[in-house]
This record gives sequence, C-alpha cells and structure tokens, in this order.
Amino acid sequence: MVHPNPLNRFNSKEPSLQGAALCAISVDGTGVIIDQSDSAGPLENLWQGGHKTLKDIVGQVFDTGLPIESRLTTDDKSTYWLVATLQLDRVLVVARDTTLSDTVTQALMDSRSLLKDLLDAAVDFSFEVDAQQKFIFVFPKEVYGIQAGKLAGRDANKVFWPAGNVPA
Repeated sequence: MVHPNPLNRFNSKEPSLQGAALCAISVDGTGVIIDQSDSAGPLENLWQGGHKTLKDIVGQVFDTGLPIESRLTTDDKSTYWLVATLQLDRVLVVARDTTLSDTVTQALMDSRSLLKDLLDAAVDFSFEVDAQQKFIFVFPKEVYGIQAGKLAGRDANKVFWPAGNVPA
C-alpha cells in the first residue's frame, strides 16, 4: 500500500530523524533503513542482526497499515518498548529502553515475595508502626485471637502495655 506524500505538493522533503531526541529508525519496503536518529544504534543493530520480533513487527505494519506497540527482549536481556507505524511508504519504529525500570520492578517483586515467604515462616507475628506508634502493618491475619484489621491504626503501646508501663 503506497500513500502519496503530501509534502510533494510543497516541494518539501520529509524531516530527517537526525538530531531527534529519541531512538528511531525508518525502514522502507525493501527492508533498508533509510533514516535513523543519532541514538538509534541499538535499534539499528537489532534490525541489521535480523531480530525476529522486530522484523515481524515491521512486516505486520507494512501488511496491515496499522500501528503496533510491542515489547522486545534481546539476547543480552535488554528490554525495549516499541511503537511501529506506517508513514507514507516506510515504517517508523520508535524504541524506548526499559531495561532499568524492568529490572528494578522485578527486584521489587522478588523482594516482596521474599518478605512474604519470611513472614509466612515466622512463628509469632510481624508488625510495622508509624511515627505515632500506630500499627500500619500486622501479620498474620489473626494475632492472639485478634483480627489484624482491628489492630490497624491502634496505638501499639496501648496494645502491648495496656497499663501504661511503656519501656524507655
């Protein structure tokens, strides 16, 4: 599907990706990169290396004319968020490196899972209080016959030392 270039009416050239503040390549119908941004090195390497997901995405955009968003993972475990869209007779692919945020998110989920496993194995109970010594977290769901939800927001000192003899 070839779309006429509206810029031809004005004898203008399409703007180049050079100097653009994004990672992008423009691929023609023969699979040749015809333009790229200054920071498109990783994306260019994936394209030239024949990365299957990237090639498939560009092929689908050419076939359907519809934009596609997708995740892409490289052999070295780098991750990218891609958007590919048809622009006249070429496909523009814009990528954002999400490796760091994906790694941090996974570490947070692993840490949370580890904490849950530790709390599940705890013999007594675990809790957290805020600056005013009020419960903000209690585990397990029932502690000494009291539902954890009933402890939330209560003063921990009054629960542990109801007579008011709070240790220093």
